[in-house]
Amino acid sequence: MSSVIQPGLASVVIPAGEVNEWCAQAIRSVLDSTYKELEVILVINSPKPDSAHLPVDARLRIIRFDTHIGVRRANQLGVDKARGEFLVQLDSDDLAAGDRIEKQISYLREHPDCLAVGGRTRFIDEDGNVGGRLDVGVGNDLRPELTKWCALAHSATTYRTEAVRRVGGYDLELMEDYGLLLKLGMEGKIAGLADEVCYYRLHPKQTISAYKPYANYVRQIMVLRSQLAKKLGVSLCRRAYNDLWYLAIQWGMFVKGKLS
Repeated sequence: MSSVIQPGLASVVIPAGEVNEWCAQAIRSVLDSTYKELEVILVINSPKPDSAHLPVDARLRIIRFDTHIGVRRANQLGVDKARGEFLVQLDSDDLAAGDRIEKQISYLREHPDCLAVGGRTRFIDEDGNVGGRLDVGVGNDLRPELTKWCALAHSATTYRTEAVRRVGGYDLELMEDYGLLLKLGMEGKIAGLADEVCYYRLHPKQTISAYKPYANYVRQIMVLRSQLAKKLGVSLCRRAYNDLWYLAIQWGMFVKGKLS
């Protein structure tokens, strides 16, 4: 059962495979942010013992599982448990910029027709050294971009909790962030700030999902892309081109993963 929404509160969901120093840093980056009306929901889905001390803060809520429930289920559990008007996503090895939550919530308040907002994302290494930028979309209405590619970084996106619940949250059979954004795009605008809001950590232990281009969840994504493109009035020729380009990228990543 979903929690009752509290106006103004930001619920930051952090799914974690293990509690290590990077996870503790991610939590601290949120607790130290300029926006103070928040809660952090840490969903630990691992039997591994904690290897770092978590911050002691009344705003930190911990939900622990002794088995791996997967990132999708952990994220959906965060949606169900969230008490905030705003839902903030952050991966356990990433960092939130100090003013990220404040800027994204300010944007959502100023743009009531917008249901989700991302922002620029920088890479960091294992030691926190800042590198280049992750390619993401910037603008007040990224729905046309979403018919081509997933234009927002999941770890850098803030949503309206009520809107996420209204469209059914995370589909456990889909690519969690892209599927959710496409469903939200049918209901309202999706935006991306020019400000840097998140630091995405690159490290050897990182796992990147190799989606099978022929799998059912990719076909479902293609259906959602088509529905949004039709709603936006994208021509059939442009839709066909976008789909061929997207599938070519998926096949390229899949083959590269098999060969590596």
